[in-house]
Amino acid sequence: MNRYFYKNNWHLLIPYIIITIISSVIYISISPALGALADALLTNGNTDIYISAFRFVSIVTVSSFVYFIWSVLGNMYFTRLKKNIEMDVAKKLLHNNHAVSEITNIFNSEINTISANYFNSFFAILRASTGFVIAIYMGVRLSWEITTFVLVGAFITVLVSKLFANKMATEEKKAQESNTKMNRQVQGIFNVRKTIRLFSSETIAMNKLEASFEGKRKANLKNRLLRYSVVNYLFNQPIGNITYYGLLVMSYYWVFLGRITIGEAIIFQTISHYLTSPLYIMIPEKNDIDSTKQLRDKIIAILSTKNEKVTTLQKCGDIIIDNICFGYDNDKFFEGMTARFDFGKKYLIVGKSGSGKSTLLKMILKDIEPDHGSIKYAGTILSNINHVSWYKNIAYCGQNVEIIPGSLRENIILSYEPCEQRFTEIVNAMNIGYLDAKFDNELHEDMSNFSGGELQRVAIARMLYKNSDILIFDEFSSSLDNINAYNIESMLLDIEDKLIISVSHRVQKSLLQKYDKVMIMDNGNIVRFAAPSELGEELHQYISTE
Repeated sequence: MNRYFYKNNWHLLIPYIIITIISSVIYISISPALGALADALLTNGNTDIYISAFRFVSIVTVSSFVYFIWSVLGNMYFTRLKKNIEMDVAKKLLHNNHAVSEITNIFNSEINTISANYFNSFFAILRASTGFVIAIYMGVRLSWEITTFVLVGAFITVLVSKLFANKMATEEKKAQESNTKMNRQVQGIFNVRKTIRLFSSETIAMNKLEASFEGKRKANLKNRLLRYSVVNYLFNQPIGNITYYGLLVMSYYWVFLGRITIGEAIIFQTISHYLTSPLYIMIPEKNDIDSTKQLRDKIIAILSTKNEKVTTLQKCGDIIIDNICFGYDNDKFFEGMTARFDFGKKYLIVGKSGSGKSTLLKMILKDIEPDHGSIKYAGTILSNINHVSWYKNIAYCGQNVEIIPGSLRENIILSYEPCEQRFTEIVNAMNIGYLDAKFDNELHEDMSNFSGGELQRVAIARMLYKNSDILIFDEFSSSLDNINAYNIESMLLDIEDKLIISVSHRVQKSLLQKYDKVMIMDNGNIVRFAAPSELGEELHQYISTE
């Protein structure tokens, strides 16, 4: 995590460190300049007054300019730092299965918390430490007794904060967990708003939201009460008041004794902030740093995930299902399943709901692994091929179309080499050429500017543009009208040199003969696996041939 202090950010880090130190030095220099001006006014030395006033105004002006530069550099540095973390985390999250609500919380909350409470805290400590060292030097030169008194008060405050540090870290963790839980609940409820309205379930939805909001309120209230009400107002503020007013009494008493001047008393009052604040700041900042440990460990774990190395697989390979077994919750489902899908042929898989069609596709897609046996591609066991390499060879289209934020054109071409002629041929084949006016428009978040059938054809066009060796379909025609479904399926089955595996309940009789084999499944078993002409009536009970 610490590498993000400097990763792609050296050109901002070094100037920001320098300006942080300079700003602290210049700002504390205002105190002696003010004290000198006060002494000059009291002694009525006109020349000294002008010089002291000029020095004071100059330092204040320069400090404002330096603070401006410090603020600009800080914003530039921290926004780039956060972007570097976000980009690296996003790259890793694209290849794992974190819940969407958790991913949203990582980007909306957790990375911001790490930036504010971890990276920012280091620079806050650096700045406070610089001012603290200079303030001690100035204070001891004027009066070591007063300086010691102020430091003792500050250290007592630090000790109180330290006593509550672990408890505050625990409550902070609970508050973060409660916020995450609330985000998941809110996203879950609002993702199914239509269902809630259709089934008049607003009451149960609001009850769940209220319970979630209340849990967040209690956790955050307890955290804030401990951090601010107990630690700050019950302990730290009274001790701070005693220290501050004690400083006033002691410094003016020293003036009465003639040991220091009025100007030096003013210096003490102004630098007392630098004697006490760094100690007040350092412990809370250190607590903030510690409170991010769980979040940092989580982000580090994500960033530490090894990237899968892309290996080139043999082209035109067959898929062999070799005696696989699989079960859900210890219940056997597939037992000794064996089948073969040869490259260049087309296969249709049919069966009742729950017969195992989608489970088989998930295994071929490597979404799940068989308990026993193996699936092989071109002689290589699929479990030995990583996802990235396998996905290079296959394309998949399911019932639920996933649309990437962007334009329709971007959703079809994705990261492949743009070719306008190929793009035009594919969209015309999918009968969406009439959408040419919308190809480069940003898609609405709810996809309200496209029908379900149009989005389904976009997904198929995306598959064809990728031009993979293996095409896998799971009820791809579920949102298509009969005419488009027939035309597209007929066109797909005419493609040569591809291995096509399709799960469907809607194949027309005239298209059946274009499939080389049909697999009929029931309760996790392969009932028949043969050419359509060999199945006859067995096939009709599973699919519509109208």
